[in-house]
Amino acid sequence: MRENRRASIAARTDNPALSPGLDVDAETHAPIKKLGTRMKAALNKLREARAGRALSADVRRLNPYPADATLIDMWAAAEKATHRIEPETVDRQARRPSRLSDWLQTQNGGAMAGRLLTNGFASDVRAYKRETQETKLYPDLRRLGQYQQILDANRGLGLPPPEVHSGGRAGVQEYGAPHALPDNTCDDE
Repeated sequence: MRENRRASIAARTDNPALSPGLDVDAETHAPIKKLGTRMKAALNKLREARAGRALSADVRRLNPYPADATLIDMWAAAEKATHRIEPETVDRQARRPSRLSDWLQTQNGGAMAGRLLTNGFASDVRAYKRETQETKLYPDLRRLGQYQQILDANRGLGLPPPEVHSGGRAGVQEYGAPHALPDNTCDDE
């Protein structure tokens, strides 16, 4: 702000005449649009706090397709069961495909489950990335697709799906790690 000869953020949030210009500056000087939106949301929280209002978490509830939610929850539970990745990291990784599924619902696109490796799905992902400027989605979708392939391979071998664990979330089933493929070596000598 100082470089542009503007009043401080604190001074501008307290002054109703200067406050709207702060939002404009946030949008104008943010390197990407998504960051400008986040900055405006943070400024609104700051205004609420300075006005003495209680702050809420304001976490948007996602509404992914049920088939996607099940697949994502199964994948996340399997990742957590390996203890290779911190649970918080797995939660972040699972949230990105959940946001995509939620977006697909709003666009009347189909569920991800069962079409992760199709051209139509790739087209949907490109459209989503253009709209949201999401940058970390592809690795998560690759892992989710690999997990889907494991489930499909297990099903082809006649193995049952992963067992349901008693999770703490209401209305959401949580599943364990996928079954390993059987050893096909012969002991005939």
